[in-house]
Amino acid sequence: HLELWRTANTKNINDPSTIAKFAQIVGSKRWLNYLMLLTYADSRGTDLRSWTDTKEAPLRFLFLETREYLEDAKAFSKKRKEAKDELLQRVIEQLPQSHKSTAMDHFVEMPARYFLRNEASHIARHVKLLVDYFKDWASTESVQRPILHWREIAQQGCSEFSVIWQDQHKLASCLTGALAAQKVNIISAEFFARGDGVVFDIFRVCSTKFEPITSSNKKKNIENLLVSGLTEKDFSYDDLIKEADKDLLDWHELANQFPQR
Repeated sequence: HLELWRTANTKNINDPSTIAKFAQIVGSKRWLNYLMLLTYADSRGTDLRSWTDTKEAPLRFLFLETREYLEDAKAFSKKRKEAKDELLQRVIEQLPQSHKSTAMDHFVEMPARYFLRNEASHIARHVKLLVDYFKDWASTESVQRPILHWREIAQQGCSEFSVIWQDQHKLASCLTGALAAQKVNIISAEFFARGDGVVFDIFRVCSTKFEPITSSNKKKNIENLLVSGLTEKDFSYDDLIKEADKDLLDWHELANQFPQR
């Protein structure tokens, strides 16, 4: 009963592997039906208003996906594999022939949840970035720099910031430190680790004025700070972040201006 709530609300229920693991816990369609009824009765019995459409949506999705898996696990997996194969074909159609092998490798190396969150045009753009990354990796004798890509999303008041690099210690903390030091707000972040050790991290970010990041100097500073954080032994973002915070509005001070109960 608690595992149903936990899985529906804290795990990636769009990932087929999550559904498969939960189905193994439940064991059968009969027990799945009992479990869903128990959860509904428990929630409604506690408070008639506690069962809302918002709360029901992830539970219903998990229930339906798990039921489909328990009915025929092979058909469940085949259906999703066919959808992934169709997506691959749409990606390849948007790429030059020379990028085909990189696209096919990308579909093998990336985790399943990546393909559920990105449409064909986005994946095609990512493959082009990977081609540049591997070309740079093959031709560089010194310390390799990451591939950083910025895309403005003006209608949403933000930018998409993508990073391709070898997976390494402190990478996530250095990314967030470099962004904070340049007064860049992180709206969302997704971290994808490929099977070959390459990581693909995608951030939605904005300025302190809730606008896309357009300054080329700021973008270059972020790249330099990221590399410094990972290559210089005693490098720290602390002083840079404190300095950046001086120019920001003190939200605690602002809150004190409003009546508090």
